[in-house]
Amino acid sequence: MKRIQKILFFVGTMAIGTVMALGSAQAQVTSTGTTTGAVDLTLMGTIQSSLVLAIDGTGTTVLNPVTSAVMPAVSTATVDFGTFSTQTAALANGKIVRTTAGTIGAFAVAELSATATYSGNAGGAAAANINLTLGAAGGSSPIVAGNTKVQRTLPANWTNSANGTTITIAAPGTSICPNGNNTTGNCASGVGVGHELAVFVPDTQAAGNFSQVVRYTATAN
Repeated sequence: MKRIQKILFFVGTMAIGTVMALGSAQAQVTSTGTTTGAVDLTLMGTIQSSLVLAIDGTGTTVLNPVTSAVMPAVSTATVDFGTFSTQTAALANGKIVRTTAGTIGAFAVAELSATATYSGNAGGAAAANINLTLGAAGGSSPIVAGNTKVQRTLPANWTNSANGTTITIAAPGTSICPNGNNTTGNCASGVGVGHELAVFVPDTQAAGNFSQVVRYTATAN
């Protein structure tokens, strides 16, 4: 897997609370006694939960540009497939797969990995969701509704236009965790989840520009 660039979604509060809180009056402590001395020193602070979601390009896919943001602001990145047709043999940024069944056309595919790294999760180190939904605006067409797909089982097969799971606007969305459950996902902390994100373009599609937003949302169970 080739790690190209990173997009960070910061979810929750990232700061880890101060572990040692010593007031100025406690800066020096002494203990006296005729035969013994003892001091009880209390270490205290507040531990907060944290979660970082990183999206990386793999294979031939490069994310560009990348912006990181602290929630609730949403980070952004772009996979630019460049100029291509359904008859193209290769894609500049990703891969193109021509269909041999169903509607004839081709999938433009981005090869990606998502990693949720979290702490303070009561569900443990293997209990997080990474779900995909279409952006609030739904992107701009000519990509037809239902033609933005994802496959989390690799190697993915895109030879049939019906392949892949359709990504929709409705939350909680489509899970890319190993168990495929969008409410009780089993994505492990710090472990990359490889997947392929694609748009299907039929041979009958008119020429023109397109832009389709896909939002990744990570939550710890």
